[in-house]
Amino acid sequence: MRKAAVLFIPFTLIVSLFMIMTLMAPWVSPSSFWPALFAAYAFVYLFPVLILCFIFWLRPLNRWALLPAILLLLSIPALHRHVQWGGTEYTSASPKGVVIATLNAYSLHKLKLDKKDPAQVDRTKSANLFPADMQPDIVCLQEVPLSYQPRGPDWGISNSFLFRHKNSLIVSRYPIDAKGKKSFEGSGNSISWADITTPIGQIRVFNVHLQSNRISQDTDHLAHAPMDEAKTWSGWKKVLRKVLNSTRLREEQARWLANAVQQSPYPTLVAGDFNDTPQSYAYRIIRKGLKDSFEHGGFGFGTTFAGRIPGLRIDFILMSPDLDVINHQVSPVRYSDHYPVLSRVIKAD
Repeated sequence: MRKAAVLFIPFTLIVSLFMIMTLMAPWVSPSSFWPALFAAYAFVYLFPVLILCFIFWLRPLNRWALLPAILLLLSIPALHRHVQWGGTEYTSASPKGVVIATLNAYSLHKLKLDKKDPAQVDRTKSANLFPADMQPDIVCLQEVPLSYQPRGPDWGISNSFLFRHKNSLIVSRYPIDAKGKKSFEGSGNSISWADITTPIGQIRVFNVHLQSNRISQDTDHLAHAPMDEAKTWSGWKKVLRKVLNSTRLREEQARWLANAVQQSPYPTLVAGDFNDTPQSYAYRIIRKGLKDSFEHGGFGFGTTFAGRIPGLRIDFILMSPDLDVINHQVSPVRYSDHYPVLSRVIKAD
């Protein structure tokens, strides 16, 4: 056996082991097995590496190619949640439906009219967040400063109906008939919902912001701090504890949301920042019985996070089976550390 092949055997085994953990992540609670948390984020990086392993063992053909080949086949459903090839294009002949958008607004840092005044946004920027053929009727915003109040046609919607809870805001072109909210103990994140009268009927919209990991400052500090083995290890253990605690909270919030969706008397849209990937345990809990807008109407890579970690899809629009998707888009504008996500929704046949 070639020397390179001998060295590549342990590499293939390690990559395959991590991929197995990643494929199991939606079914394993990170509260009981913490590596499942990191496995949920790993799929988009492991899949191309596994392809390289498979190609390596094809030249010449070796029985070691069987392991990555099997795992690649088993990965197809997960790949379908991250990449799409059959997206639909909206045309003038398509039903108008209702366009819903979700955006984590990053405290409006890049959207403020005046950097010293968080009470107003630059209306031109807020309207330019969305494609011309996908101007939203309903916008679910997260991480909005409490001092901000929409004035006039913010987000491209004039005469809007509003519902705020904590740092989340629902902006609607159509009347809000009823509303509700849920705060979580030990968390600054929340879920709100509104019953809205729309051209496709009465719908319930959940604006979701699940527990954030809140480790950006810690990791930045560790990355730039002088190397000190004891302090560095202590720092990373602190980060791990924060992530695990956030994951437990996110799991509890996901269970509450799934139950609330099941009790909705109307067709339901769930939109927002889950702070978790489609390969996560929390996503599987919420997704049960719902359609993912990206899977039914998206095209290309579904990346929604515009921060330092590439390739993550953590912002979602889900819907009950009595609704359908004409078109799904991720708008490639960077006025936040998240991209705006939009979906044109109609009644299902």
